[in-house]
Amino acid sequence: FHGRIIYNDGIPDNISVDPETGHIYSTMFLKVQETHKFFRHPSLNTTTVAGTKIVRLTQRPDPSTGFDVETLLLDSGELMPSATVAAIQRRNQIQRMLVGCVMCDFLVVCQQTHL
Repeated sequence: FHGRIIYNDGIPDNISVDPETGHIYSTMFLKVQETHKFFRHPSLNTTTVAGTKIVRLTQRPDPSTGFDVETLLLDSGELMPSATVAAIQRRNQIQRMLVGCVMCDFLVVCQQTHL
């Protein structure tokens, strides 16, 4: 096994793999210091500067050439504080991305047509 490092302007958190397509989805912290402040003291409401990015990695036809990386969501913290997981849900004709945060009491549902 040969590893490869993929940089994409953020620190990855949890990843999920879409079993149907093999795409890899990852949440990324954009501003680690602000995210750390939020996790330590959520009441300080630092989320508007923490930011989250969600990316999809698609394996290229030749695995030795790596992945294509596509940004699916870029949020400054207005939508939700520091997302920690993104997963794809498919049911009948419905396809959507579910985004969660360990410090939230809600889930963000993103309707997608090209997952």
